[in-house]
Amino acid sequence: MDAVDDPKGNITASSNHVLVLDDEPAMRRLLRTILLAQGYKVSEAHNGTAALEAMATCETIDLLILDLGLPGMNGLDLIKEIRASGSVLPILVLSNRADENTKVAALDLGADDYVTKPFGAKELLARVRAALRHRLQVAGEKPLFKVGELSVDYIRRIVTLAGQEIKAHTERIFTPQSSGIQRREGSHSQIHSRTALVQ
Repeated sequence: MDAVDDPKGNITASSNHVLVLDDEPAMRRLLRTILLAQGYKVSEAHNGTAALEAMATCETIDLLILDLGLPGMNGLDLIKEIRASGSVLPILVLSNRADENTKVAALDLGADDYVTKPFGAKELLARVRAALRHRLQVAGEKPLFKVGELSVDYIRRIVTLAGQEIKAHTERIFTPQSSGIQRREGSHSQIHSRTALVQ
């Protein structure tokens, strides 16, 4: 599957997996850089067929960012096909088409959000976080867990205790196999060890 490129880098096992679909290599590189800097796992596809192949073969994709102006199957048709399959995968449209009719069509077909190019990195990341929060809520999970003075933000992957961020073991904490916090996708079972967080 040469159309999909999984980067190798310092990414934790618990990182959300974002599939970037755009036919422009420069835009894919920009989005990859922005997302990797925030700890996301990133895969790429250059057309709708490659994106569908990635979604069928990758174990988990948490968010799809796609352009509408694609060769072959266009973005609107792809959104329609994804939703027709019953998938609730969050879809964020990133397009230079700013007309209202196109935005309405994309959203009505099942896109969760629509961002026009050019875009600001901070706004894009905020919209990514919002889409992932919605995904957790659909799955029946809370994106923010609190007990006493302990707070766990599953979207931003931040743990705070008494208002102070715990950074030393964050990567280990959010690894599904760790003994600190375990979060099973699609399940309400969560295991939290306060001792593991502060050690």
